[in-house]
Amino acid sequence: MEIIFKKALKSKLIFLAIFLCIPSYTKEYKDLFNVYYPIDSTSNIQKTLNESFNVMVFRLSGSSSPSNIWKIINAGNPREKYILSYTSKRIDNKSYLVTNFNQELFIQTFLELDIPLVGYSRPSILLLLNIQDGINEGYFLSSNNIISNDLNNALLDLIKKIELYRGVFVDLPELDLIDMQKQKEKNFLMQANDSVANKYDYDELINIELVNTGINAWEVSGDISKSAASNITEGLLGSVESLLKDKIDKLLAQRTLKSSSTSIVNISIIGINTFEDYKEVKNSLNKSFITKDISLSSYNNNEVKFKVEIYGTEEDFKSDFSSLLAFNFLEGSDEYIKYRYIND
Repeated sequence: MEIIFKKALKSKLIFLAIFLCIPSYTKEYKDLFNVYYPIDSTSNIQKTLNESFNVMVFRLSGSSSPSNIWKIINAGNPREKYILSYTSKRIDNKSYLVTNFNQELFIQTFLELDIPLVGYSRPSILLLLNIQDGINEGYFLSSNNIISNDLNNALLDLIKKIELYRGVFVDLPELDLIDMQKQKEKNFLMQANDSVANKYDYDELINIELVNTGINAWEVSGDISKSAASNITEGLLGSVESLLKDKIDKLLAQRTLKSSSTSIVNISIIGINTFEDYKEVKNSLNKSFITKDISLSSYNNNEVKFKVEIYGTEEDFKSDFSSLLAFNFLEGSDEYIKYRYIND
């Protein structure tokens, strides 16, 4: 019985490293099982470890609801048993407690308790935040932000917090010199959303406008229902955080583990010139896709053929596999789906 469970668990572990069933521009969240939690000199280590455990459950389940935390604890699982190690670390002059969690034990618990799982591949959100503060020319909050003030710093801290808690990527535009110059022009922001967004790949685009309408008075609009806010913390940040939470909940819900149905695909990959190339391809299949089982069908010259059992359908597989930069889709036939491996 134990051997059967371990084999099933191994299949699920492979599956968790993929992005499920929909075309995307997701990225691999490599630190999924390492939680960086901010601390200061007065922080209680045990409390921080508990909070880090909660973050880990939020990330892995794809849900911000605390119900999954209590489901694990009420089943007789103390938080401490999931911790492999922890240490303090300073990053950008800030202190963090870095906690490394037991991946296999977490996944085993989730499967036993029937808690949804989301793997390493995570959605990418492009956030176009148009700010008109009445002091500067209107501008987009950007990753290379040249305007530093309380509002921008608070928004950047909020975005980092959301990325940490949910294990997703919230990207801001990185404006080039031309964009920065155009940003000074009248009406630039009214026309720029599409031109800026077209430079990026993303799963979800969010447009938000923050307009200062008076002393400590702001108007919030765009993808957020138009509203007024009297202060940064309760008004602006609360509105932005609420919108991002709703979008992320929906994106992660689409990526939960659904392994009840399986199918077989036959794939042919050319461009395999060395044994190292073969190992890289095999590793990619094992780690990054909806793969349950792989068997080698043939290896002839620079072409390798595999029979792959997957979770989902052939279209799910093609959507997922084609998203990797290392593979170019060539053609599909009744017998094989053909790809070219690109080793740069």
